[in-house]
Amino acid sequence: MLILAVLTKELQVWLRRPATFGLYTLLVLTTGGVVVLGTATVLAQGVGPVPALFSTGATATSGLTALVSSYRAMWLFLVGAICLLLASSLVAPAVASAAIQGEREAGTFDLLLASGMSPSAVALGKLFGATVFVLLLLGTALPVFAASWLFGGVSLQEAGPALLVVIASVVLFASLGLFFSTFIPSSLAAALYAYLIVNTLTLGTAALYLVAASVRLGDTFGVLVYLNPYLALLSASESLRQDVVSLLPLSERGLLPGPAQQVFGLLVALPHWATTVALYAVASLVLVYLSGVVLDPMHPLKTRGLRAPRSATR
Repeated sequence: MLILAVLTKELQVWLRRPATFGLYTLLVLTTGGVVVLGTATVLAQGVGPVPALFSTGATATSGLTALVSSYRAMWLFLVGAICLLLASSLVAPAVASAAIQGEREAGTFDLLLASGMSPSAVALGKLFGATVFVLLLLGTALPVFAASWLFGGVSLQEAGPALLVVIASVVLFASLGLFFSTFIPSSLAAALYAYLIVNTLTLGTAALYLVAASVRLGDTFGVLVYLNPYLALLSASESLRQDVVSLLPLSERGLLPGPAQQVFGLLVALPHWATTVALYAVASLVLVYLSGVVLDPMHPLKTRGLRAPRSATR
């Protein structure tokens, strides 16, 4: 019940801020605009079995254009999902990093600990509040996904994994912001540290793998691709993954590994997206636990040095 109270308080604080409605509007306009551009790209290129209106050229039968033609609905769905993932990487760390510092700046953090809640429960409640707020923010852009249904729609087997990747990413990004806010005195600095890790996951992992693959060390650094949420989105549809891999050079096909791959000598039998979601879930749990340890002034790891002299005198 106390965690629910913290969750309710966090939502009330964020939903009452005038900037929240600006974020809602900006996200809807940006995501809708990108999806409209994606739809226009599909229609303008004349991909598909029927040439585009007023088109006099032949349609492409191979390459990227043919791939988009075969997966028009999934293409538009992934464009929207990538927009949501990008928005979560910008908003979630900032929202979560202000959760603890907001209490400290208001002078209510000690009262929150004295309320009977454990530090881990405080951290968990703050994380729930930040996650639910970000998911509500992302939910305002869900209607733009209707564009994919103009071309046949997306099955639950394809949409479900993509949405799970987005949700797991929101939780991890918020956990990073929360963790850094527990020991960094500035919410801005905590958000910047969280952004550094987020950018490493989203951009650094793919870049490092491509560099390693160029010198034939792709198998050694293959685990990095499981940490990238954008690559996990592309693997939400197994048939799309296979077709995308067929277009990549041989040295770069490890960016989208199959359901059964060797990683450090261990067989990973899960799909790419499922492995990423599992890793993000474990990392989020670890970060919440560490946040509780940092927030707890009487944690055994902190009081061990105080108890040692007393036991020695006995």
